[in-house]
Amino acid sequence: MHVTKSFFLPRLAAIAILAFTFAVSGCKSAPAPDDNAINTALQAKLTGDTALATEPIHTLVQTGVAILQGTVSSEAAKALAASEASQVPGVKSVVNQLTV
Repeated sequence: MHVTKSFFLPRLAAIAILAFTFAVSGCKSAPAPDDNAINTALQAKLTGDTALATEPIHTLVQTGVAILQGTVSSEAAKALAASEASQVPGVKSVVNQLTV
């Protein structure tokens, strides 16, 4: 049985194209949420926590960096706010400028 190049070449090309297509399509990820959406989620997270709901915490998100500002009632509230902020999807880091 003699198999020619014309038999293997089209099949090899098809396999290579399929492999490339799967590799490239597997690299796509969901777009990162924008700063406004992250800030909205951050505010919801902080006001949804009963220990922080009454604290006057102002938030700002810039390129995924959450900035916490304001005056809180205790060091525990300051630490909790930073911890909660770091758990919000899309937050890359937290700058805790809260004062007690």
